[in-house]
Amino acid sequence: MARQPKTATVAAIVTEYHERALVYYDFVVAMHNILVSLLDQRGFKYQISRRLKTVESIREKIGRNTRGGKVYRQLADIEDLAGIRVVFLLESDKQRFLAALFSELTRGRLSLETHRKASGYRATHVLVQLGRKRLSLHEYRRFAGLKCEIQLTSALYHAWSEIEHDILYKPNGHVKPLPQGTA
Repeated sequence: MARQPKTATVAAIVTEYHERALVYYDFVVAMHNILVSLLDQRGFKYQISRRLKTVESIREKIGRNTRGGKVYRQLADIEDLAGIRVVFLLESDKQRFLAALFSELTRGRLSLETHRKASGYRATHVLVQLGRKRLSLHEYRRFAGLKCEIQLTSALYHAWSEIEHDILYKPNGHVKPLPQGTA
């Protein structure tokens, strides 16, 4: 029998999110600015976007992952509340940027995971936290303990991931199915 999340736990996580949403928003903006500076200094060609998970997305993630055995007890257990996607023209640029990112952020505050799905999705997800040096600065102090998931991909894989995400990963979204015989 699939496990369902406790309604009280989900409600507490959502309440905590509402209380901290502004801090998370400021954090994702700060991380975005750090990455843009790093990308520009190194001369990369890129597209960058940022987002915060919506309450609906948080509820959906908790439900989906709870059925898979993961337990969320508090907001901090959801590590991708703040997210940034960087799209490079070439896969080789992504690899060069990873080296730059490792030199910029504290290695102990990074975790790296390569995602390759049968559906064609390809990206490198880097979970980051600010290190001691940045957290000692007044403007970053309130971001202690917060995490941001940075998704790095190439333009080709990004285009496919947009299609895959809406049609295969979240088929109940607002995307209408293609009519038969149009593919």
